[in-house]
Amino acid sequence: MSVNAVHDNARLEVLKQLPPMMPQFLRQRRAGLPAVRELAAELGIAPPVLFTLVKLRFVMGSYGDKPVTASQIRALDPYAVKDLLSEPLAELEQKGLVIEDADAGLVVSSRASNAIERLHKAGRAHVAAMQPLPPSDLEELARLLQLGRDTLLAHDTIWDRPGSHLLGAHSHATFGTDAPLMVHIEQAIYDLWMARDDAHIEAWREAGLEGPPMAVLTQVWLGEASTIAQLGENLSFQQSPEDVE
Repeated sequence: MSVNAVHDNARLEVLKQLPPMMPQFLRQRRAGLPAVRELAAELGIAPPVLFTLVKLRFVMGSYGDKPVTASQIRALDPYAVKDLLSEPLAELEQKGLVIEDADAGLVVSSRASNAIERLHKAGRAHVAAMQPLPPSDLEELARLLQLGRDTLLAHDTIWDRPGSHLLGAHSHATFGTDAPLMVHIEQAIYDLWMARDDAHIEAWREAGLEGPPMAVLTQVWLGEASTIAQLGENLSFQQSPEDVE
């Protein structure tokens, strides 16, 4: 075996270790960002309502920045039984941050859209300050992650359909090619993980399963719950105890 082949195999083994780390990175990389509370206060809403606004903008991005329906927004989380949308959406409409067009489609107002872009700009600045690896290693990691992402985007697959999680994530990439390496790495990881979501959802739907039961099965399969009480606690943000039972 050639030296290059050995290096390629070693690199592939390292890359195989990355997927389990991706959700950990995505959950933590912008944690505690001050801009969340600052922009929520500026808009006169609570932080959770701000995230509903961000979700709406995400779904609009997955449909080519076109108006979307409440059903299309709910489809972003196919595992939820609880109605997590109606109340914050009504507040956003009442405050003029979300506008309904003549065809009952929902769009983010220009003021809200500006706030969301500022939120992402602050988040990217926060991530850009991280330097977990030497510059040369960051450059190689960014190249490999972007190569994987770009390969997906170049193919007409399930994530190329309107409403896909990957298209929604990729719509957030409003920065230039000269952005810091960590910004490119963050976006590539986000895109790849959303593509994983698209593939996962497609797989269980083809198997004849539905979202809420799949959420329960996933908890058991991952070993994160071994009793109905644990399941109910872990899934309380999506399902009632009766739904879990």
